[in-house]
Amino acid sequence: TPRISRRSRDGSQFRVFDPFGNMLVFFNKHYAPPLYLEAQNHTEEILNQVWFLRDIYANDKAAAKKLDRALEEIKNKTGIEHARLLAARSEIAIAMGELDLSFKLEDTISQIYLPDSELRKYDEELRAPRQLRDWAGIDSGL
Repeated sequence: TPRISRRSRDGSQFRVFDPFGNMLVFFNKHYAPPLYLEAQNHTEEILNQVWFLRDIYANDKAAAKKLDRALEEIKNKTGIEHARLLAARSEIAIAMGELDLSFKLEDTISQIYLPDSELRKYDEELRAPRQLRDWAGIDSGL
């Protein structure tokens, strides 16, 4: 059965995979490649690498490994940097069919105290897993 992956970060493309691993990429006709801005900190550097692996190479497995390593390095930290990495990993878990892992990661995010200013600034990233589930028609299980 063919499988549709999630939309790209900017929503302008998505991929369809057949059972043999062949991929078709569908682009919005007004597509412009996403900007990969220079990272301001280590978390942004990791996320830029993850988005590149995910959106350009369509390699969720490599992106997941990158995030798993980054999360292992900061496993005792809290705050927005940790929450952003968890949200990115949760989104990739959904794309890979690892729904239990995604729910566990989102639960961890919900337990991290984040000031309103950070919630507003990173709202789109933190909502990405839920948006992907909604887009794919996956029940949240909550």
